[in-house]
Amino acid sequence: MPNVDEMEPSYQKFIMEDRNSVARYWLNMGAKGWRLDVADELPDEFLKKFRHVVKETDPDAVIIGEVWEDASNKMSYGMKREFVWGEELDGVMNYPLRTLILDFLLGHISSERFNRGIMNLYENYPKEIFYSNMNLIGSHDVARAKTILAGAPSERSLSRDEQAEYTLDKKQNILGTKRLKLASLFQFTFPGVPSIYYGDEAGLIGYRDPFNRKTYPWGYEDRELIEWYKTIIDIRKKIDALKTGAFVPLYHRDDIYGFMRSVQNGEDEFGQIKEDGIAIIFLNRSRQKRYLITLDVHDLKETCMIDVFRKKKVEIENGVLNIDIPPLTGKLYIFQKNLYFFQHLV
Repeated sequence: MPNVDEMEPSYQKFIMEDRNSVARYWLNMGAKGWRLDVADELPDEFLKKFRHVVKETDPDAVIIGEVWEDASNKMSYGMKREFVWGEELDGVMNYPLRTLILDFLLGHISSERFNRGIMNLYENYPKEIFYSNMNLIGSHDVARAKTILAGAPSERSLSRDEQAEYTLDKKQNILGTKRLKLASLFQFTFPGVPSIYYGDEAGLIGYRDPFNRKTYPWGYEDRELIEWYKTIIDIRKKIDALKTGAFVPLYHRDDIYGFMRSVQNGEDEFGQIKEDGIAIIFLNRSRQKRYLITLDVHDLKETCMIDVFRKKKVEIENGVLNIDIPPLTGKLYIFQKNLYFFQHLV
């Protein structure tokens, strides 16, 4: 890869300023934005110019930066970076959230600490960034999500040859699948833009590069996972509250984490007209324990919700929603008047 001086005028003309520059050319060809690799290697002045050119060419084009830390207080080259001040990036690859999700599901942190980490990001990022971040579980720079969640041995404990040949046994495969479902349920119901690393939805496993870059398993996909991802993608598309609705933590004790998304009075978090709706999400990371939770929902003023995965109507009695959540299971409850795909249940 070439080493360049980003502030060199001829380079800036080639990359963004000329009429047929790299940035303008591909946007005009139909690309809808740019992901900037190792964004902290790019000077703030360069990023500001790049944003100006991109938005001038296509106001709706997105600019995502690869930043592994909390980008709101990122330091590089002795300076506090301006990534999220509104003049550079629209969002970043949300590696801190990925770390929190994996650590919670693996039992490395408590649900209380998980919530504190989430709320730190919520408080640190401007709302526009928080809702635009690229929320990922896997990428080309980390081991496959299913490998990690299945409890495979640490990379440090295996030679490269052992990593190349490592496969999951039956119990690990089941565990990895269940945990990946929980991780992706959170990913597709949390504020931000869910991003799937190719093959995770098909059950690919592998340690870091090059073992995380296997060919997509055409004809050998994990059909259970494929159908699961289709379901949660479809649900997210149809429920405005899961995209730009408000976010409120509800429960963070023991092995359980729960939160709510909502659109009320016909407007989302950005004042845009959206359909009113409520979604309540609960995750149980325990491998053995079933939890029965009584949730006070008096403020919602609803009499029933839909248990999405069971496709059943659940009554709210005296302002209380009773949640029965088995081990390694997620729950998604939704209320929305125009819920076409569950209309027969309402």
